Amino acid sequence: MNPNLPQSTLLQPFQSLSIPPTTASLDFGREFAAGKAPEEIVSIINRTLESYGSCKIKSFSLFFGPLDMFLSDIENWIEFAISQVVEELNLDFSMGWSDPPWNEEFNIEDYVMKLPTSLYSCESSTHLSLSHTDFCPLANFCGFDHPQFLSLRHMKITEGALPSILSKCPLLISLSLRDTHSTESIRVFSPELLLERLEIIRCGYTTEFRILAPKLKSFIFNSGLFFDDDSFADISSLEDAFVNSIEFEAWEPEDDYVKIISDLSHVKILTACMTTLRFYVCKEFDAENLAVKLPNLRELQILMDLMSSYTLEVPYSFLWFCEAPLLEKLFIQLTTAPEDSEYNNIDLQEPPGVPFNQLKVIKLSSFKGGNNEMRLVKFLLERAPVLEKMLIVPAPKALLKEDIISNELKSELPLLPKASPQATIVLCEHSSEEDDEALIPTHKELYCEF
Repeated sequence: MNPNLPQSTLLQPFQSLSIPPTTASLDFGREFAAGKAPEEIVSIINRTLESYGSCKIKSFSLFFGPLDMFLSDIENWIEFAISQVVEELNLDFSMGWSDPPWNEEFNIEDYVMKLPTSLYSCESSTHLSLSHTDFCPLANFCGFDHPQFLSLRHMKITEGALPSILSKCPLLISLSLRDTHSTESIRVFSPELLLERLEIIRCGYTTEFRILAPKLKSFIFNSGLFFDDDSFADISSLEDAFVNSIEFEAWEPEDDYVKIISDLSHVKILTACMTTLRFYVCKEFDAENLAVKLPNLRELQILMDLMSSYTLEVPYSFLWFCEAPLLEKLFIQLTTAPEDSEYNNIDLQEPPGVPFNQLKVIKLSSFKGGNNEMRLVKFLLERAPVLEKMLIVPAPKALLKEDIISNELKSELPLLPKASPQATIVLCEHSSEEDDEALIPTHKELYCEF
């Protein structure tokens, strides 16, 4: 063999040989399916699986529609993945889905894929994600032994199946329930549970809610339900919580969410919406009973419905009564709607002392410069003796009839009195300021999603 020949020439005789891999990741997701007809998708998948018959499938992702003419193909794909000891299984049957009308005639069975019974015997998957399917395990269902991450989205869940799933997933670390139905009872109740993250998102109306998960670190909630004294039996390890009840405000009494704020008082990161906090503007309750003690809180994000005319009295009052001695970052998403003139003169007495001794960063988004917004700015500046930066982001011009951030306001903001001599007030007109990691809230992606 001539040692002077280039390496590509030396390898030419072997390049035509096809050596099947021992493991593979098969991604037939949204990017793969884009622009392809169902018949083309089916043909490509079938040919691909034939060439991977003897190899272990590490991950298998599918984005397809539950078309009757291809049901046997879909079942064969799922059975193939399970037989190849798949570790990560993502099945999304939302192709062609459009949100159905929510009325008495709506039957979710007409919109979801019925899973083959082979799925319920899957023993290898550590990651299981199901979207737009039913979940009706057989009576002898023994649970999934290995899932650490379980995501159920747009699901029809048989009554009683959810507690069965949780009780039979001993290694479960993350559980996500999104747009699921028949979840009137949500019980995550086991002192041995390893669960660290729980998401309950748009799951309708839940009448029973119980959590006993001593290792839970992250709780994400965007739905409607009743909280009571027994809702949180043990969440002692919880570090961050996202509680958004916008669009669900008509489903619960005002005091339900006050109870949840009390139960979450030990968290380090908290996001709460104006509906969750509205109890704190009720004048019939005295300030002593309304005191909010958040001794471990480092980051607080307050959300307002962008298009709502809800008064700024809600976040203003909550911050007035809030005792958060370790708070370092405060984010407030303001509404883009005009101010409610009825509340231009908020009557609150001066609180004793300085409540935000560690507050270093404040960010106000969708700022319009009205009287109440300016009063909120002044209030915060007076209560933050070590503040380093207040970033003010104007409301998007596309949502406003005119540019209401005047030159006069721009010159007025830096001159406002402040407790911190080193504090700077920045009116953000460039995205570079918003891209600063110190100015990005932990739950930004969740808020953008909702």
